[in-house]
Amino acid sequence: MKKQKLKQRMYGFVPYNLSDIQKGIQFGHACIEYQLKHGKNADYLDWAKRDKTFIILNGGTTNDVSGTINALQKDLKSMGIKFATFREPDLNNALTGIVFLLDERVWDRERYIYAQEETPFEIEEGFSLTKEEKRFKAIRDFIFSFRLA
Repeated sequence: MKKQKLKQRMYGFVPYNLSDIQKGIQFGHACIEYQLKHGKNADYLDWAKRDKTFIILNGGTTNDVSGTINALQKDLKSMGIKFATFREPDLNNALTGIVFLLDERVWDRERYIYAQEETPFEIEEGFSLTKEEKRFKAIRDFIFSFRLA
């Protein structure tokens, strides 16, 4: 039996204070950077051939000292998520896009249930998550704390 590939989505953060069209453009620039950096990765190739779904999130402010979008790079790195960034030359090289792939184990809440409060049934006493499930739950909690851009 052939192993079914997981669905992927390209998530990204853009600054809140751009126009809607500029948010999409900056996200697009970051996607190109992702392709240049991770274009031979099997997950990226599967996403590009099959899924092609974008989720653009509000990344807050941008500046190299205390911008919230800048700090998100550290969060992604600490969770082991591959990402790429784009800095806009016309905005004094401000960070205007961070993109990364996530598979359905993060965003599909119906098929992948990691926390007791999300389950529609009782969990046996002593139930615990695997290390991998804990990682995906942590990423899910992080991602779902942001609003769409």
